[in-house]
Amino acid sequence: MKSDFHFSHFGKSEYLITNYAGRYCFLTEREFQAYCTGKPLSPETEKRLSENFFLSADDPEAFAQDYSRAIFRYRNYLFSGTGLHIFVLTSCCNLKCVYCQASTVSCGEMMTESVAERSVDLALKSPNRYLSFEFQGGEPLMNFPIMKHIVLYAERKSSGRVIRFNLVSNLTLLTEEMIDFIEEHHISVSTSLDGNMELHNRNRPYPGSNSFLEWKRNYDRLSMVLGHSIGAIQTTTRFSLDYPEELVDHYIDSGFSCIFVRPLTPLGYAASRWTEIGYTAEEFIKFYRKVFFYILEKGKQGIHFAERHAALFLEKLFLHRAGNYTELTSPCGAALGQLAYNYDGRIYTCDEGRMMAEMGDHTFQVGTVDSEYEELYNGPSNSDHPCQNTREHG
Repeated sequence: MKSDFHFSHFGKSEYLITNYAGRYCFLTEREFQAYCTGKPLSPETEKRLSENFFLSADDPEAFAQDYSRAIFRYRNYLFSGTGLHIFVLTSCCNLKCVYCQASTVSCGEMMTESVAERSVDLALKSPNRYLSFEFQGGEPLMNFPIMKHIVLYAERKSSGRVIRFNLVSNLTLLTEEMIDFIEEHHISVSTSLDGNMELHNRNRPYPGSNSFLEWKRNYDRLSMVLGHSIGAIQTTTRFSLDYPEELVDHYIDSGFSCIFVRPLTPLGYAASRWTEIGYTAEEFIKFYRKVFFYILEKGKQGIHFAERHAALFLEKLFLHRAGNYTELTSPCGAALGQLAYNYDGRIYTCDEGRMMAEMGDHTFQVGTVDSEYEELYNGPSNSDHPCQNTREHG
């Protein structure tokens, strides 16, 4: 008995086959033809195919049950309900990053208490017992009172749910009050770090100040309280391409144990400046290879440092775990794995859907904070959904 499979010609004389349980096998052309036509295979090849749920020589019913369980384990995120809920607290930001549409020019857009509470109420209707509430912007600390309100409101209303809070911030506006609140409520922090001072300031200018020095000062203050449990987010621009080794060294010197090398997304402001700050896929892959192999060299020197994209793919390949990084799940984790609650009360399938809306395309809007929970998943197609503005509730 054979299971369903996908295949692709790999190299000159090999085929790669995959299945819904995230398993894979490489077969020679002769083995592939034999597998497809039911002809005899060597014992070693049969064993390999059987272990990865491509073939069963014994009980078909037992094979079907085992294969079904493997699919369920690999794709369990499809059955648990939306776990990641992103709260976009404001469109305002104090930095003028070369790739972002949020800046001081767009200030004035802030989430209100009313929109915040309605957003939390909807998020808590997810059947997932383990929820992650992530605060984004703009710069979310520009609306710290609402972030604080959401945390306290969610803790009161959680009813046994396990909620993990995460702040994504450039840290330049951090105060002692904020640090105390972050520590008291066990809020994880991810900050933005694009490289050393020259590169960081070029990618992320701070009008009237030094973006890197302000980041460094507040990162050190926060680290004194939280230890080195702070994560960092890197965005690759054309300016980054000449500094792969320096980027890794700076992360290691700053006390980070990993880096997430992210390509630039051609959306919003980045799209309009693409000729200046963008690059081709080939240029990014060349840069990424330099980063990756430099990290391998560091490993040989006994320095434990990881690249998160590589780690996610390796988990998929060798541990058969799809993980919870929704951009790499199949089907896509939009709505199934995350929802984004915008400052104006509109709800989108994901953060990228919200960014599309900033460009005037509301295709990925699934509702507003006035929607019923079921409407977010079972309502009309997004392109027909009314873009209701809920600011009057603030």
